[in-house]
Amino acid sequence: SRMAKFLAETCCADGFPLRSNQDRVTREVFVGMRNLVCSMRIGDDEAVMIDHAGDEPVRISLTEMLMIDETWEDRKDYESLTAAQKVFIFQLEMLELMSWCAFGRNEFACALLQEHAEQLGVRFEELLAAVKSNIVPDQMRQKCCNLLIRLHIDRDPYEPVSMAVNARVWTGSLYGRIPAPSEWDGIQPEYQPNIRELCNEIKRNAPRTEQLAAVRDAIPTLFPDRTSVDSVQRNNFTLALLDCVIALVEFGHYSTFDPRSASFGPDFAAIQQLVPSLLKTLDGRGDVCAPFGNFSAEEARFQESEKTLAVMHAKLKALQILHSFFRSAESERITRFTRFWEGMLARLGLDSPEKVNHLLQSQAVTEVPHCTGSEGKQGKRNSLIGWRQRYKVVPRGSIDHEMIEDMVRDQQLWTTAPPWTEAELDALAQDIFSTESQ
Repeated sequence: SRMAKFLAETCCADGFPLRSNQDRVTREVFVGMRNLVCSMRIGDDEAVMIDHAGDEPVRISLTEMLMIDETWEDRKDYESLTAAQKVFIFQLEMLELMSWCAFGRNEFACALLQEHAEQLGVRFEELLAAVKSNIVPDQMRQKCCNLLIRLHIDRDPYEPVSMAVNARVWTGSLYGRIPAPSEWDGIQPEYQPNIRELCNEIKRNAPRTEQLAAVRDAIPTLFPDRTSVDSVQRNNFTLALLDCVIALVEFGHYSTFDPRSASFGPDFAAIQQLVPSLLKTLDGRGDVCAPFGNFSAEEARFQESEKTLAVMHAKLKALQILHSFFRSAESERITRFTRFWEGMLARLGLDSPEKVNHLLQSQAVTEVPHCTGSEGKQGKRNSLIGWRQRYKVVPRGSIDHEMIEDMVRDQQLWTTAPPWTEAELDALAQDIFSTESQ
């Protein structure tokens, strides 16, 4: 067990992976001596490890394992453990070592571990079953969750995406979406390979996306109903779950991809499933803590210790996740509003950025006499709203802009005869602020 800890420390330095050490440990330990690692069989009623180190496989029940403190240092305490408990501790350290070998997206280590995943007992299905099982000790669930992140989630070809995309007007224009295959022939040749590759990449990742959707859907059911400060192992497992959520959020598994706009938006159905669990973690009113030292139960909750720090770190991670969700919801509302405004401008004939640019570049623009301000004309020409408010327009060219000219000259028309209806405004408000859509 001490050797496994030492090897884990050689895989990383100052938060950076040491590739050569990771590769050597993976090759020598998990390939050359893989019988040292127990395989796991997790069912609804039974969870066992199978020790392959001896002549005959030995089944060890995980449900009978005591909640052993992993911070033990006294050799006498270790010697007092049963043989099964020692194997259990060793298995925990080996899972931790595997996690550090895969740390930093080590492609070589990940490929070897996945090649021998069945013998090592770390297939995706086995790790997820261990994380979901209530009859597996929390220490084991924590280690399996960490390994699940590094071996199956935080890995190539996944790249971080942002749910809180800055809202863009004209999302339907060519530069703001992926055209359908039937439209590829009309695209400039140099852009066609990139579009095809992006579409193909989405298709290639579909099976793995379905696997990780199973992780995402299981997570809300795994949080405790209340936090006990004294349950250190359970709280550490909660921390691992939150790390898993952060990874899933970062790599777009709480987002939906819109190929027409080539952007990600929040998956509100998945977010709504998770938020109650995050709020339970964040709400400290139900936290319980046993008294220790000279502190009462109420006072002990607020003293700095290993137990209370694990709880506070979990609350901070929950806040981090909620913050990203709030930003994405705000961005989504702004985007829905800008899309509504796009539709209104289209009714005035401005249905593309090219037409707006053509309009602005083909005008004889003169300052409206009653307008004030020191801004120059050129600065305002780049703003459609500013242009409408401060300038009158005399159209040039063959395009009929009579309606636009009327709206610019008589700004009261935006109130008395706007290009939208009251029903459309009500629908917009419902779309932006209804709880069902958010």
